[in-house]
Amino acid sequence: MDKKLEEAVYQDPDGGFAARRKKLVPAAFALPNGRHSAQLVRTQPMHREKGIKECYANLTRQLERYIFFQNQYIQYEEWATYLKECVQRLRQDGYTRPINVFILTSTPESDGMDLPTYKVAKELGQSPTMVYEHKEAVELAKKKKAALPITAEQLSESGINVVMGSLWTCSAKPASSGDYEEIYIHAKVTIVDDVAFTIGSANLNVRSMALDSELNLLSQALDVAISLRKELFQRCAGKEGPEQFGDMQDSIKLWIDLAKNNRVAMRRTERLAGQLVAFHVDRKPSSPVI
Repeated sequence: MDKKLEEAVYQDPDGGFAARRKKLVPAAFALPNGRHSAQLVRTQPMHREKGIKECYANLTRQLERYIFFQNQYIQYEEWATYLKECVQRLRQDGYTRPINVFILTSTPESDGMDLPTYKVAKELGQSPTMVYEHKEAVELAKKKKAALPITAEQLSESGINVVMGSLWTCSAKPASSGDYEEIYIHAKVTIVDDVAFTIGSANLNVRSMALDSELNLLSQALDVAISLRKELFQRCAGKEGPEQFGDMQDSIKLWIDLAKNNRVAMRRTERLAGQLVAFHVDRKPSSPVI
């Protein structure tokens, strides 16, 4: 990083803040008779803090069954690569249960955000969801300039099942494309294995992991995690999924089938069954915007 830029990003307007904070002991944050543990994590460039990035890394490394994202931006390729590495290590150690990844995100509001989104989609076997980028990737593979993008089936064989969707609504009797409207997702929530969740201001992108000031809550409140997961699953797919710590295989299959069927329904100008629709972008991307 350029020295002047680094000084501007990492300046500390309150030189005594870090010192004062270090004097606080953990007991000062404990609520007598409290039921839950909770931790504030943040991204704060001026103090070189990347607690949210560490939070996602830790949650991913400890995955055993599923991870659910509902996030405005899914554009952090580093996380997708790390997920695959973590699952590979699990399988090398003899763990055979599949990891299920549920992703809800909006169509990027500008074509400059398409390529960062595609990098994640490509890593997670979702390359065909972004038509222009997928076609280009296939052409490069035909010319032997790159490998073919991994497919969802190939990724599943390696132990990871992925569904990537958006939320839509439609009129009671749709007659044209104008009768469908995307529900813009602004949430930033992640739930892992019914045991932990994080919610706050951070998107899953480079800016929120390293450049912007962000604040998230991380908690291992089991009753809140399961309640949140069931409510969001019910809203998105019409079923809340299994009881806590239950098998997620039926849920991931339901989501994949429902998302695909609703995408077909949109093409046929038919009514949607719920709000979950397979993620889909069909436009030429412009220069990437971080």
